[in-house]
Amino acid sequence: TGSGMNFYNLGNNNSNIFKQNESGTNIASIVSANVKDAGAVLGDKISASMSNTEWVVIAFCILLLIIIFIYLGITARGAATWAVAKLHNGDKFGLKDAWRMGHKYFWRRLSFDIIVGASVLVILAVLATPIILLAIFELTIPAIVLGVIFGLAFIALLIYLNLILPYSERILFLEKKKTFPALLAGYKLFNKNWLNLVLMYLILFAIEIAVAIALVFAILLCALLAFAIGALFYFANHALGYTIGGLIGAAALIALIIFSGALQAFYWASVTLAYKEVK
Repeated sequence: TGSGMNFYNLGNNNSNIFKQNESGTNIASIVSANVKDAGAVLGDKISASMSNTEWVVIAFCILLLIIIFIYLGITARGAATWAVAKLHNGDKFGLKDAWRMGHKYFWRRLSFDIIVGASVLVILAVLATPIILLAIFELTIPAIVLGVIFGLAFIALLIYLNLILPYSERILFLEKKKTFPALLAGYKLFNKNWLNLVLMYLILFAIEIAVAIALVFAILLCALLAFAIGALFYFANHALGYTIGGLIGAAALIALIIFSGALQAFYWASVTLAYKEVK
């Protein structure tokens, strides 16, 4: 009798759940409320374990790292551009000289990025405004059609800018022009020599695809090799197996980073030499 009562109660509870589902109070809302409560408890525990000072220190460290990476990236691009141009001319220089020139044009190159990025955002806002207005007034089909047309136009604009900007950047560094004159000069340079420059881009793209395919096979081979060597040592000694496998993985990661940097340097140098040739 007790078992029967239990099954009866369980059946009633299930029916109540389904009735609640039908009336609009579904299980998802209950689960969502429980997840929300659990998140609040977890957030309170994290907040209790870390003071405001620690949060400020962490935020400051993250911001500092971002600034350092931005500085290193922009300065390295300027140094690489200047160095390739000097090598093309047969001039002698040192690494310190190249880095000094990259540092010299850091703020001008940063303002270049800011102006270009702001211009793209303004164009995107202008294109998106009529689409948003049509959606607000529930003109769905015109909004979709206009969205597709403007979306394709925006993608074409981004592709065109990505073709022009590398040469504007080199004009900025090598001809010591400011942002807007450099953009205009890059636009004229590309339009005048677009056939040769597009062909160069296609060759570089084909090289990148071939290198990417070879790199995938190399990564798979290194992974299998690391697994096999690690497994051999693992059977002899577990700790030694993990250590050897970790060392091989770390060495492969370092090699991948170096190779990626070399590939980027090759691409950067190729575009710089193409700029020197068409000039």
